[in-house]
Formats: sequence, structure tokens, C-alpha cells
Amino acid sequence: MTAATLFQSILASLPEIVVVTGACILLILGQLVPKGQGYFLVWASAATVLVATLATLLLAGEVRPAYSGMFIADRFAVFFKMVFYLSTILTFLLSR
Repeated sequence: MTAATLFQSILASLPEIVVVTGACILLILGQLVPKGQGYFLVWASAATVLVATLATLLLAGEVRPAYSGMFIADRFAVFFKMVFYLSTILTFLLSR
């Protein structure tokens, strides 16, 4: 695997990388934020999902096979990512 194909694979999975990185950071911040300021984590979580949504929409134009064809970012994947992002944001906002 060359550096160019590795970069294309990472670019194709960028929304998932954003979500996982944001979740890890928010998990650590959850231990540091005082109990009364939990609303910060809700809005930070929603912002993380919105950044992942933006990354998904920016990469939605073409079919991107990644990691030797084991991961494919296509329109079908974009549709379901949008459904899951919307349901995740609604869950965050309703849990407040």
C-alpha cells in the first residue's frame, strides 16, 4: 500500500475518524466537567456529529473504495450515515 492509497483510504473514512476521536475526547472531558455543566457535553457532542456530517457531505460526490476494498464510501453509505447522524443528534437533544 503506497502513501497515496493510504491517504485516500484515510480520507474515505474521515467521518468515522472524526466521530471516534470526538467520542474519546468527550469521554475524557466527561470526567472533568462538573455535574451542573453537563449541557456543555451535550452541545459538544452535537457539534462533533455536525462536523462528521459536514465531512460526510464533502466526500459524498464519488464512490471511494478504501483499505483494499474492505471499506466503501458511496451514496448508500452517505444516506445511512445521515440517518444515523440525525437520530444521534435528536437523542442528544432529547436527553437533556
